[in-house]
Amino acid sequence: MSLPEIATAFSNYNTTVAHHRAATVDGTDTTLTLDNFNAAKATLTTILRPLAEAERQKNSTLYWDHLIEPFRCIMTKQEQKNHKKALKKRQKALLSGETKTPDSNSTDTPPCTKVLLITSSNRGIELSRSRQAASRLVQALEACTTIKVTHRDVAATQPSNIDALYVKAQFNKKRNNGSYPEEVARMKESDMLCNELKNCDVLIISTGMYNFSVPACLKQWIDHVVRSKTNFYYDGDVLPVGLLGHVKAHIVMSSGGLAPGGCINGELYDHCGTYLQQMVRFIGIQDTGITGFTRDSLKVDEVDYNVVAQHILKFEAGVTKRLRKETTFRPKEKAGVATATATVATDGADRKGDQ
Repeated sequence: MSLPEIATAFSNYNTTVAHHRAATVDGTDTTLTLDNFNAAKATLTTILRPLAEAERQKNSTLYWDHLIEPFRCIMTKQEQKNHKKALKKRQKALLSGETKTPDSNSTDTPPCTKVLLITSSNRGIELSRSRQAASRLVQALEACTTIKVTHRDVAATQPSNIDALYVKAQFNKKRNNGSYPEEVARMKESDMLCNELKNCDVLIISTGMYNFSVPACLKQWIDHVVRSKTNFYYDGDVLPVGLLGHVKAHIVMSSGGLAPGGCINGELYDHCGTYLQQMVRFIGIQDTGITGFTRDSLKVDEVDYNVVAQHILKFEAGVTKRLRKETTFRPKEKAGVATATATVATDGADRKGDQ
């Protein structure tokens, strides 16, 4: 089976998990949602298990980078125990730099890492240092592995504002029964943006700090992709559970003089970098840190982007504390920050950093 087929089955499984738990919380009839969940799990098992077991025996990069997340939700108890032992061994090898894959001499085409690049600066790449840095980071990723890049410039093509029809459509459980064509049409944009995010492996968000926060166009994109019962849900104890644990995110941010996580007079003023980290973790995405720019730090061309790229690619899902079974991650409580070499220069001397 191909990776896209596995990804589709995994996505359907995630959706049925969210719907079933939401129905349980709401106190509604769970017969249908439970049937859908069992059917989705059976489909995922049929498609995934033969390939996952074969690649696990080879300890391949395909298994660790692409198959492990969906395979977790269909593992037997014994397989879970074996996986924990293998994960500890792999983490130890990664830390010592001794990781070797038995299939390294294979002639098979290596898996392609899908990168979603979100840019939001109103300046072009000639003037925007956040765009320049993001471009160099993508080039560094390409030098490390095979990648396919999807670039969404939300400054050039702004997502729509959330309006009354959108809110009505989002919470209409019967929206897709054929009786609400306007609501279905209104959600197409959001569905497309959510699927784009769900289908990537690495998310790079490039932005400047605008009045201590994110640009409006980036906030509009966030409002579309942080969507209840699509990319997260609330479980029985009213805590959010993200559904995008397979995605790794890195933030490229520029500001005039305020560093990521920066304070003024002891009060947090960075509502750009910290906010973005909170939002990606909220929907389960693995936060690999921030490459931050201020006027007093390194310049764009002084950063070792290969180090940042390797940090992103080697970031292990198993290192993130897992608090749910199946496919879900709760948001981490502490922000992950990339290496010191990733604290770099500003996009401009003004307080809006990247206009």
